[in-house]
Parts: sequence; C-alpha cells; structure tokens
Amino acid sequence: MTSCIRFDSREGRWYSLNETPGGLSTATFEFMSYESSLFSIAEDCSRLDIRTNRWEAIPSMLSKRFDYSAAIIADDIYVFGGASKEDKDGEYINSVECYNIFNNQWTAVDSLEVEVWGGGAAVITDDFNLN
Repeated sequence: MTSCIRFDSREGRWYSLNETPGGLSTATFEFMSYESSLFSIAEDCSRLDIRTNRWEAIPSMLSKRFDYSAAIIADDIYVFGGASKEDKDGEYINSVECYNIFNNQWTAVDSLEVEVWGGGAAVITDDFNLN
C-alpha cells in the first residue's frame, strides 16, 4: 500500500494523502494520530504533517517486528511484542519500545512476561506506568 485517504469532518470531504515514503507493508503497520501529525509505525516509520500533506521519514524501531500492538500515551508511541517474521515460524519478541515524538528517538523500555502477537492495545486512563 502506498497511499491512503483522510476525512476532514470540518469540510465534510475526503482527501487523498501523498504517497508514504517507501510505501507501507501490507503485513503490519499501525497509524497513530497526534495533534496535526499522523504517524505510520511500520518497518519504515514515517510522519505525515496533515497541514502540508507531506510525509517525512522517522527512525525505525529498534527491533524489526511483525504483528505487534501499538498505542499512543501522552507524547510517546509504545510498541508491544510481535514476532520476528511475518509467518508463524517467527520468534516472539517480548520487548516494549517507546518512540518519543519530541526527541524523535526510539528507546527500549521494558519486556513483557507474556507472548503478545497479533493483539491490540488501548489506553484506558491517563495513569500509565510501565515500571
């Protein structure tokens, strides 16, 4: 996939977004919105400024992973678990990574005690502590 569309509720119209840098793998990617940005978290990560409709590359995750879960919490994007390959022969990845939107950097945060592969993630409250 190399393109996507967005709906502007203020204007009641759909708009085509510019092509993502490097395209998107159909295997695994997550979109996260933050203020006027749309983050594409995939093998090649990128950020779209919706005001200018321009994509820019951002650093890749520390571990190449597929079928992971992701959630945005405050000013950070967290990626949980996944597998090392697209198929079921891949090893489970039990690490948690965090992308800080302001310093444009991924860091390893913690590890999971359970295997998380192909799941989902959601924030229930703002009170979140990974330690």
